[in-house]
This record gives sequence, structure tokens and C-alpha cells, in this order.
Amino acid sequence: MINSGSIGVYSYHGTASYDSLQAMFNTRLQHGLSLALVYTYSKTISDVPLRSNNGGGNLILDPFNRGASNGLATIDRPHIFAANFIYDTPTMHNWNKIEREALANWEVGSIINVSSGTPYTPVINSFNAGGSGVNDLSGIGLGNGSYRPDIVAGQPCRNSSFAGFQWINPNRYTLNGFKLGTIGNAPVGDCLGPGVARADLSLSRYIRLTERFKLQIRVDAFNLFNHPQYGNPNNGNTNGFASIGFSSNNCVVNVDPKCPAGSGPAFLDATGTPTKILANAVSIANSSPNSVVGQVTADNQRDRQLQGSLRLTF
Repeated sequence: MINSGSIGVYSYHGTASYDSLQAMFNTRLQHGLSLALVYTYSKTISDVPLRSNNGGGNLILDPFNRGASNGLATIDRPHIFAANFIYDTPTMHNWNKIEREALANWEVGSIINVSSGTPYTPVINSFNAGGSGVNDLSGIGLGNGSYRPDIVAGQPCRNSSFAGFQWINPNRYTLNGFKLGTIGNAPVGDCLGPGVARADLSLSRYIRLTERFKLQIRVDAFNLFNHPQYGNPNNGNTNGFASIGFSSNNCVVNVDPKCPAGSGPAFLDATGTPTKILANAVSIANSSPNSVVGQVTADNQRDRQLQGSLRLTF
């Protein structure tokens, strides 16, 4: 007797490419000011998620067509800008002693980071079609949570109101017209998640107490302007997937009890005739995306932090 089961297949290969334009400006200006600016414009493309999988492997959407999984990599950030400066305040010899002690010989430093977010890929998390039982629209065997829906032309990536911390615009995606047994035309890495904008500042000064002893006064501010930093709307999925759910009443008005106005069968058959029966279905109709998708949460580790210190050296 042979027991049925599954056999896992691992293949250690994939392709990725990285292209970038990198520019840097570094100078020491007069009056104790030094400045550095760095900018990178890049694109990273891969047909497998670029992450450490610890032996767990990555699902290939179509093993016979690896190009179906090709797109912006999960680590891609199109724009990265960083700046830092250090400024030493003048000694102010012509000022009075109180002014000199308060304002002279301070070192002011800052690091500024601004970058794009990383890509996410929309996937069909579920399709609730009035009890039809469908859970594998593309028919490759991976089930819900792996396949991509179709794009609605003219709809932006972002939810304009950002209500309820909802980053994704659900109306960008649809299953209406989706042909069963195919992969939706929403691309891998379709849109970018929240970016990063952060400024850190430090202020320090040495006070010589004696020939041997020096006291340093230092104040540091991290995320000085308390700009919120959000994680990707991917529900923690390391593949960069963002789950989009869809539903259809899958009923006929004036035929099925309690069928809402404007509803209809969830499927079309080969002749384009609406049908409620999955066995006759060729494509999907009368579906809508769930209204609440793609929510983001703030990274609590990146709130504004202030710290002060005194350091005695001898």
C-alpha cells in the first residue's frame, strides 16, 4: 500500500539585477562647517523574493514560467537621500565672558535620511462568492494568498484619505473580467509602501575644568521632528505580499431571496452568460474588493527620542 502525500522540491536558483546612479558631494566649508550629500537612484529586479529564508524556501508562482514572478524586488528603494553636517560655532573672542561660555565652542551635527518605501505585491487573499467554494482562481495549486488580481486603469496606488491608516487604494484592483486559470495582470512590486523621513541632531561641547579634567555636555535628538515611520502594508509577510480580499453576492435579483439590488452571478460561462455555477465558469463578474485593506502601523521604535549626557574625561 502506498500512502499519498506531497513531495517538496527545492531548487537553489533565481535571477536578480541591480542598476543605480550614485552621486556624492563632500566638502569642508569656511567657518567650521563640513557637509556631505549622498543620493542613489536605483532599481532592483528579481524573480524570487530576496530575503533570508532559513531553509524554508520560496513559493514559485509558476515553475514553468519564472517570468511570471519577475518584478521589483522586496528590497528595492528607488530613491535614497542622506545628508550630514558638522558645525563648530566660533570662539567669539570679542564677546563678553558670559556670552562666550554660553554660545562659543559648541559642535552641532545632524544626519538626515529620506528614502522611498519598498515594493509590495497585491495578492488575492480570498474570494467569497456566495458559497461557490472557489479558493484557487489561477489553478496552479498554491491556493489563496499567492495569485495576483487585475489592475483597474486610472486608479492610484495610494488611498487618498489614509483613513484608519489604510495605505492601499482597494479600488485599484479587481477580479471582474479575471479569467480563471490565469494570473492577474497586477505586476510584482506594483506599488511602494511608506517611505522613510528622519532627521537626527546632536549638540555637544567640551568644558576644560583643569589641565587634566574636561567635561562634555551632550544632547541628542533622534527623529527630531517626530515624523511618523510606517511599516509596509504586507501584514508582516516577508515576501512583500499585500492581501486583497474580494467578494460577490453570487445571486440573482428577484430570484434568490434577499439578493441585494445591483447584484448578479459571480461568474460568466464560455458564451459570456452569467452563471452561479463554478463548474461552468470561465471568468469572474460582479465582484468587489474589501473596503478595508492594506493598513499600516507605526514603528514605535522610531518615535522621537531625546537624551542628554555629561562625560568627564581625564
